[in-house]
Amino acid sequence: MIFNLNIYPPPSTPKTYDACIIGAGVAGITLAIQLAAMGRHVLLLEAGDLDYSIESQDVYKGTNIGRPYFKLNEDRLRFLGGTSNHWAGWCRPLDARDFMKHDHIPNSGWPIKKTDLDKYHSAASAILEIPENYNDFTLPDSNGTLKKIEFQFSPPVRFGKKYQEELLDSTKIDVFINANVTDIRLNESLDRVTDLHVQNYTTPETSFKFSAKTFVLATGGIENARLLLNFHNQIPAGIGNTNDLVGRYFMDHFSHMAGHYVTDVNSWPFGKNKEIYFSPTSKKLSELKMANTSLRDGSLYVPKTTYEKVKQRLVCANDMMHEFIDQFHHVWCPSTVYTGGYMHVASEQTPNPNSRVSLSNEKDKFGLQRANLDWQIQSIDRYTIKRTATLFGEYLAANRIGNVKLIHWLQNDTDPVPGVGEDSFRGAGSHHMGTTRMTDSNTTGVVDKNCQVFGINNFFIAGSSVFPTGGHANPTFTIVQLALRLSEHINDSLKTTTHI
Repeated sequence: MIFNLNIYPPPSTPKTYDACIIGAGVAGITLAIQLAAMGRHVLLLEAGDLDYSIESQDVYKGTNIGRPYFKLNEDRLRFLGGTSNHWAGWCRPLDARDFMKHDHIPNSGWPIKKTDLDKYHSAASAILEIPENYNDFTLPDSNGTLKKIEFQFSPPVRFGKKYQEELLDSTKIDVFINANVTDIRLNESLDRVTDLHVQNYTTPETSFKFSAKTFVLATGGIENARLLLNFHNQIPAGIGNTNDLVGRYFMDHFSHMAGHYVTDVNSWPFGKNKEIYFSPTSKKLSELKMANTSLRDGSLYVPKTTYEKVKQRLVCANDMMHEFIDQFHHVWCPSTVYTGGYMHVASEQTPNPNSRVSLSNEKDKFGLQRANLDWQIQSIDRYTIKRTATLFGEYLAANRIGNVKLIHWLQNDTDPVPGVGEDSFRGAGSHHMGTTRMTDSNTTGVVDKNCQVFGINNFFIAGSSVFPTGGHANPTFTIVQLALRLSEHINDSLKTTTHI
């Protein structure tokens, strides 16, 4: 059933649920549906309504105090289905190397392996309505340097729309919309969650209580950290923040136009007028001490008659392409240059404890402190972006296919990596990761390999905030895999009270 907390308060006699999930986005809805299918009674709390509202979205307002970034109340959506409501649909699992520790990337490595998530590959693909297979292969003429990779594209699935009727009809799931969690209460030993305090918009002075056997926080990479830091009535530093790690290691994917390429159309082996995707091989990434990364190359086409006057049939009439030909006139270049395109790098951000979410002094409607985001970059991140583009250029030149020209800020190593709004492309992927990272110890992370908050045996976190590293792949597919895995763990834990 779906209840509107603005109109209908919860029953006067509190109902105890098997699981309470805070946040009805991709992770939260996936968890709720799976646990209900296992016979569990689930409470799903959504802070927004069934559709967008300015009132709910306002709670996401915060301040960027680091590198230029998106406005925090525009980057995520706060209603049923969460950010799946404006998700573009890009899907790809993480690579096996993304789970491994690498000496040149401090704080890398997951406490689980890719194989721990592979068993959920088929189910995640079905939920996201995509094919299961990815046709990746090492380019035979790249000397083991580059591989061509694939993404799959969801319609995209809008989780609120896809599952609204099922949630409405469910006898196992109670959904409360306009339900804002304003505190999480622990027992005297501080090792179990006992109940939640929840407020609506129409009577925010009234606090409702909800209880469950186990609890999951699934409100997103920034909001998960903001809420934990705000819940400091019993633990002064905030829940899960004993070692000052909640909010640290904020990561996104870098998303930058890295330059352009030109080629003789007869030499180009990848087809025309479509975007194609490359990534350095795992061996090459290790050899060059790079972070994981991908290159998205797209064609640009203008009828060749456009350039009859200059007797050059170029890709497009911008200054970069004219300069491109001038730059390479002294080296081999295709004699009939009339096709080519852009090079867009989408790369991993390496874990950085100084890139973080903290609290500002400004408060939202419910008296909770708003978020500060201090997004920071490391030298390896810039190096990875540039080296990705030059690797592709080396491949084209070695095989006499074409040449590349780097965008201006990559040509000078003293130029900074542009932030959001400072470049010809997005600057970031809007993928919030890492702020409640998964590790083997509470000295290095916030949750364990089962997404349980260290020291609190019935409290879990879902979503990409638990990613220790993010690879280059968009995170939604992995979020679904982790939610499926977590649903099994919670169901098993509920079978014996010693585990919750």
